Amino acid sequence: PTARLCRIQEFQSSSFYGFFLCGDPKKLGRIFIADIRKNSSAALCGLRDGDQIIEVNGTNIQALTYETILNMIKIHMEHRDLELLVLDKKSFRWYQERNYPMTLQTLPTIVHIEPIINDINSEKKSSQVFDRNTDNTDSIDQQVSTTNL
Repeated sequence: PTARLCRIQEFQSSSFYGFFLCGDPKKLGRIFIADIRKNSSAALCGLRDGDQIIEVNGTNIQALTYETILNMIKIHMEHRDLELLVLDKKSFRWYQERNYPMTLQTLPTIVHIEPIINDINSEKKSSQVFDRNTDNTDSIDQQVSTTNL
């Protein structure tokens, strides 16, 4: 199983990164990525639907609440230095079943992804991608919180 360390850079033409952050607000550290927008910053940096977030900019999130993780991500987004360590569902389960510690220091195989974003060529694409989702608010549906980022 391979982890991915994804550095997310935003398009200057859009305030969104192109993914949703989902998780149960009652469970600690269970946050995953959903609804990756095609040609978005999130897609270009290697994030995939269902990716489980392990760390945000080197901080393990296992013992943090959804709200704390969301605020941490938003702060890093404001400073344009967001980096997520993620595992797909299958890899996450593999490590979890073996009680293997999941951190940047302990995972044996990590692929670093830092795309070069040419905003001039992507401006048209990104505006088409994000015009459907202009609301950047939290919405809670029974047990799962979802936030458009």
